[in-house]
Amino acid sequence: MPTESPKQQIIAYRQSKYGINETTGRTNLNSEVRSDLHNSIQNLSEGLYSKQSHFIFELIQNAEDNIYDKGAVPELVIELLADDPTNTLGCKGCLCIYNNELGFEFANIKAISSIGGSTKAKAKAKGYIGEKGIGFKSVFAVSPQPHIISNGYQICFKEKDEQAGLGYVIPYWLENIPSCAAKAGFNTVILLPLKQEEHQDVLARIGDELLQLKPETTLFLNKLQKLTLITPKRHASFSKTTKGAMTTLSRTENSETLVQHYWLQRLLVNVPQSLQEEKRAGVTKRDISLAFPIGHQLTSSPLFAYLPTEMETGLPFLINADFLLVASRESVRESLPWNAWLREQVAKFAADKLSGRLSTTRKFDEFAWIPHKLRCTNLFFEPIFQQIISELSQHPILPDRHGQRRLASHCRIDTGEDWFNVLSPTYPVDSQAQYLLEPQLANFWYLLEQLGAKQLDVVALCTLINHSDKARKQNAAWFLTLYQWLQRHWPQTDDRNERAIAVCSPLIKTSQSNVVSGNCLIYEPSNKRISFPQLVDSEGYQADYYLLDNKLRSLLLADTACREFIKDILNIKSLTPTEFVKQVALPFTKKRIASLSDTTLWQLTEFIFKHWWDFSDELKSDFSKAFPIKLSSGGWYYRNKNLQVVTPAKWSGSEIWQTIFAE
Repeated sequence: MPTESPKQQIIAYRQSKYGINETTGRTNLNSEVRSDLHNSIQNLSEGLYSKQSHFIFELIQNAEDNIYDKGAVPELVIELLADDPTNTLGCKGCLCIYNNELGFEFANIKAISSIGGSTKAKAKAKGYIGEKGIGFKSVFAVSPQPHIISNGYQICFKEKDEQAGLGYVIPYWLENIPSCAAKAGFNTVILLPLKQEEHQDVLARIGDELLQLKPETTLFLNKLQKLTLITPKRHASFSKTTKGAMTTLSRTENSETLVQHYWLQRLLVNVPQSLQEEKRAGVTKRDISLAFPIGHQLTSSPLFAYLPTEMETGLPFLINADFLLVASRESVRESLPWNAWLREQVAKFAADKLSGRLSTTRKFDEFAWIPHKLRCTNLFFEPIFQQIISELSQHPILPDRHGQRRLASHCRIDTGEDWFNVLSPTYPVDSQAQYLLEPQLANFWYLLEQLGAKQLDVVALCTLINHSDKARKQNAAWFLTLYQWLQRHWPQTDDRNERAIAVCSPLIKTSQSNVVSGNCLIYEPSNKRISFPQLVDSEGYQADYYLLDNKLRSLLLADTACREFIKDILNIKSLTPTEFVKQVALPFTKKRIASLSDTTLWQLTEFIFKHWWDFSDELKSDFSKAFPIKLSSGGWYYRNKNLQVVTPAKWSGSEIWQTIFAE
């Protein structure tokens, strides 16, 4: 029995299903049935998408679900023409779709001529992503007469047919096909002559929408590897290659190629037997995919159900799963148990992959994959954020300055400045070890705080310095940077705790080449021309006071605000003759009287005389009473003793003695 030709198959199908009389073009269907069917399809095709151009995703979806020759690189070309090669009445321009699939079979023709009769509807477990059998009808939103040329079939569908009284579903044989349909290497061609409407320019609108398509469109598709877009304004080619877990998307446009890499992770999950979903009847396993950007950050993060939807997740990576969508494919049906289950699986999978990856990676920009809860754009996705943040906070994923991985709650985040490198990596706080994080993580402090890490504050920094021998050996410039950091991070109110800690910490570099705390007597010389005597006894014991390092003092003089701040916080005073005598000389003399040398005694006496008139009467009196005179016998004379003192002959004319010790 001879096989029917494609044309004969179409004619027979028209007669058997729709009762078409090929002579008159009329149908024997009941007029009321025809009207109801036509109106239902019209409402469906017009309301299927809020954006007319979303039918393009249906065409891409069809290309993904098609069957390809072994060894072929699945490819789809979408070309927008300014003219209409089909010469369809009332049309301006044409959208041409070329696909190198094996081509249509008669079963496909029947499915596309039906409502809900897709050949893929019951093949979800095999990886098909189409499901409704109605997606192709969306092309009628922009085209009154779509043409299909494939594998010997050459047909069109009409939005309206006055004779048949039914549109959208009746196939019409094309006796002549445009020359543009003969594109080498492409077995299926769809031509969509575009409507010309008064209220909008369909041609321009589709052109604008094609400009918005991104390489990520094909990221989660299993078959389609190349997508080419040709419009009067754009010629772009998207391609995808996969090597192991690395997927590379390339976009070539205007002779320039942009390459983006993704770490792609997939998981096959078992569908619980208790989960009943009519649209997934018989499906026992589902695939979940995550795509983490390598070397770049996402500008948007749409949810993928194999193809992108209109829903933004707010995640710093892309997620894909077989979510059940509304008819327009623009958003998830949030109330369905199926979608809630998939969301839970995505959350667990993402948390597991992130904790594993971040616990070993040395590529610190990958910490940008940690989601921030404030960026969640839809409550439906909130459990994913919560699961990931909770999981990461319980695993040692953060590297400290020695490269050891730590729990976030045990870590401090610094600003990443180089001068922190000399600090100790650990210090005790609240009986729990704390670690200073790797400096390159400073850029992600707002993400790490969610996990329990704390920013380096004044108390923590001072504690670090207390435990760092290297800090004591730094130069004046380092200490200036330290002071400026303290000034920037000092609390605005109630700083009693910070002051107490800072004063007890070795933060002051002195001219004696050591570093001391604010509990010591620290002075900044008020006048460089004043020479203060060295108070050292015969045993080598020095007066217990320190002068600020000269280089550090010079640097602070150039930063007046920081200088005043640090003097206040660390109790650094200006060293005046009065301050020196009252706080240094008198206490030292009383304490070390037995071992004072004649030289030290005389140098101090000369200094006091030189500045005698700067002192208050009270201080003069205190000094005269407290300061001893060394006798020729080797003993000491104090003013409160009833002794007659004779001045040595060589000092008999000295104004110093006469002034200071005059009765």
